[in-house]
Amino acid sequence: IAPGDKNGLEAALQIKDALTNTNVAAVSLGPRQADDALREALAIGADAAYLLHDEVFEKVDLSGVAGILAAAVSRLNPDLIITGRESGSDAAGQIGPRIAEILDVVQITDVHHLAVSGGTATAVRRWGNGYAMVRAALPLLITVAPGVNQPRYPHGARIINAYRNWQVPVWGAAELGLDT
Repeated sequence: IAPGDKNGLEAALQIKDALTNTNVAAVSLGPRQADDALREALAIGADAAYLLHDEVFEKVDLSGVAGILAAAVSRLNPDLIITGRESGSDAAGQIGPRIAEILDVVQITDVHHLAVSGGTATAVRRWGNGYAMVRAALPLLITVAPGVNQPRYPHGARIINAYRNWQVPVWGAAELGLDT
């Protein structure tokens, strides 16, 4: 899991810890080997994980990546979408905002602190040389600034369960309703 994505996962798990009836799903677009990263997310505390893999996904550009991820998010229909600000690739912080644009949801980028209550998120984000507090109604996409939290480590029993008992469904173009 890329460091920024670990910060995003930790932010989601903190929201889960603070609210009842909250589930966290991890989604990754990549080769079959990305299954290990998703199992790590399960071991850390995610409730579900989904691998987006299809032969036709292997040669997509940045817009295609955002479209595939948006299709998966749409299928899951969450109230809150949390991503790392930047992936390990050269996306330059564009994936989260592109997903928000495709899904036509409000976005708050570069978030340093996040709280959710009563269908509203309150975020603190960078603004020039300082910070600004922003409130927005759910559904919402946020990108988490790198290094804003200390990601938790997986629990030993959850690591075992992630490989023995939990499934990571693979969604391809057909499952996402995408035209190849």
